[in-house]
Amino acid sequence: MVDLLSIYTMVKNRIGGEDRPLIEEILKSIQESSKPFLYLVEAPTGYGKTSISITCAIYSIFDSTYFPKVVHVLPLRSIVEDVLCRASKIIGEAVKAKMMDVKEEELEVFHLYPLNITTVDTFTWDIMKLNTKKISEIKAEREFGYDFLTQGSLLDSLIIFDEAHYILEDRNMKRVYSTVLKLLLEYKTPILILTATLSKGYREYFEHISKQYAYEFKVFKPGDSDPYILREKEKQFNIQVVEDKGNICENVMNLVRKDKVNLVVVNSPYTAVTIYEEMASKIDLPILLLHGNMKKSHREKVLEEIRRVSENKQPSIIVATQVIEAGVDLTSDVLITELATAQSLIQRMGRVARYSERSADIFILKSEGLPYPEDKIEKTWEWLVRNKDLIHPRLPSSYGSWIDQVHGKTISEVDPERFFSTLRILLSKLIDLESRSADILPVVEKIITDEPLLRDYTIPVRVEDEYLLFSPREVMKMFKKKVVKININGRELDICSDFTKLAIDMALGKTSIEVTYLESYDKIRGVLP
Repeated sequence: MVDLLSIYTMVKNRIGGEDRPLIEEILKSIQESSKPFLYLVEAPTGYGKTSISITCAIYSIFDSTYFPKVVHVLPLRSIVEDVLCRASKIIGEAVKAKMMDVKEEELEVFHLYPLNITTVDTFTWDIMKLNTKKISEIKAEREFGYDFLTQGSLLDSLIIFDEAHYILEDRNMKRVYSTVLKLLLEYKTPILILTATLSKGYREYFEHISKQYAYEFKVFKPGDSDPYILREKEKQFNIQVVEDKGNICENVMNLVRKDKVNLVVVNSPYTAVTIYEEMASKIDLPILLLHGNMKKSHREKVLEEIRRVSENKQPSIIVATQVIEAGVDLTSDVLITELATAQSLIQRMGRVARYSERSADIFILKSEGLPYPEDKIEKTWEWLVRNKDLIHPRLPSSYGSWIDQVHGKTISEVDPERFFSTLRILLSKLIDLESRSADILPVVEKIITDEPLLRDYTIPVRVEDEYLLFSPREVMKMFKKKVVKININGRELDICSDFTKLAIDMALGKTSIEVTYLESYDKIRGVLP
């Protein structure tokens, strides 16, 4: 008889992993559960949480008693690409990624593979029975978007929200996530929430909402005797704060170790490119650049090269933005990072001494911390300066109070229940399975008109054969530089004063708008507004 634990043993052997008692405990609990469950898995970065979704997907092929398939939801495209790469090596064509604006989207309407990997944006639009490319057709009553079957292909799955802290720390995304979570709970969909950095307030929230819907709720954490914890305890992390807010390039240049794998993480593509160009002209080492304003095909090539230098421990410098900080499977000897919130810093620290290394150096450079909230940056820095010697990036007990202090100790500090009335109407429409996409769209339009639905307003820009998302302000800068052209209903726009309205109109499908990048794509730097 096939069971989850026997499949996990096979998966573990395929990836060459060591024993993970916590994962075995989770899988056993899934198989023994007699009612719908919401399990919260709090495990350090590098613990191997992705093996849970791979194991459950393989199991669903042999036995669909508990769930017929798995949907693995991630916050960033770069992580989707990385997880897809790793999962494909084990289960081949039984895994599929689904993201908006990819060529396959017109064909891959449903989530029907044993393992379906998707972004939170695509997941949310699909479960709302909507498709951003079909908004105008839905409004004209010529299309139903994705409608019942796409939504149904999600509600009957095991849903795994990975790196959930990203969703919960974004104001807009958190509100919609709370709405979608209630829909899943209403229809008894089994849920796993995976994170390395969850505050106490959110833990209380998930427990509270699970009880409301009569779900089985459990929190899983690795114990002190876990082989992973015992191994990681032996590692030495030298964490230093650099209070000099001077030239960030000079600070980075002074801290790089030329005989090591160096990872430099900053908060914006502009800063990343500036550092890359400065070092490329002065340091005789392979230097790799990765940020979100790169084409998908470009990012994939860079990630492949990053994995290569990382695996071979080739002295090099990897310069990246937040796209590297979660889920990307690489290891470095030195981390030089710009100041960010506590959660993000712990995630970035998860990219150092990830495997057999015995020690690592971590340097945190003081900055304004943009685009992160000012109050959280201040709390992060104040705690860090006092307690940096206590932090061990692989031991949650060493940084748990830091996460609570910055991201919320109590449910009242993080309460996602505080959303405006329009989202309550949206929930009622979603719960009524007879609602069609044309019934749901006006509610979504009302939200988008008032403020962003998921992320801040963005405008898709066609760059050769792919699309990249930019803020209205970034598109305005490119428009003024005459490096993009804007066509509305087939006519080129000469003047535009309100790019936020343009973004809203695009999101609402009011008119046919196409924004095209006119310059040649830079195969090293990507696109910088």
